[in-house]
Amino acid sequence: MAKAIIDHEPTIIPLTGPVSECITVAKRDLKAGEYIDGIGGYTTYGSIATAEETYAKGYVVYGLINKKTRMLKDAKKGQLLTLDMVELDTTTQLYQTRKLQDQMYNNGYALK
Repeated sequence: MAKAIIDHEPTIIPLTGPVSECITVAKRDLKAGEYIDGIGGYTTYGSIATAEETYAKGYVVYGLINKKTRMLKDAKKGQLLTLDMVELDTTTQLYQTRKLQDQMYNNGYALK
């Protein structure tokens, strides 16, 4: 920690980029047009996947979900949500920062 603070050097970042991601899972059946209530709510929960699998399959990173996230397709309880199934809130600083991170690592994650 001292090295990070004094020398302004990162100390715990993986050299090759992200290793795992917290992805979004439906807590119950979700319908197209429905809004997800966000982290800690009644519609979704987080699970873990490798970063490689997340990017390859287009899983929705759980931290990008908020009350303005709208379902575009139906999902069954327990189904992993993918980017083509939701409309994310692109106005948040978190979304914009995540998009920059993905561009930096050139990981193929498809944020628009």
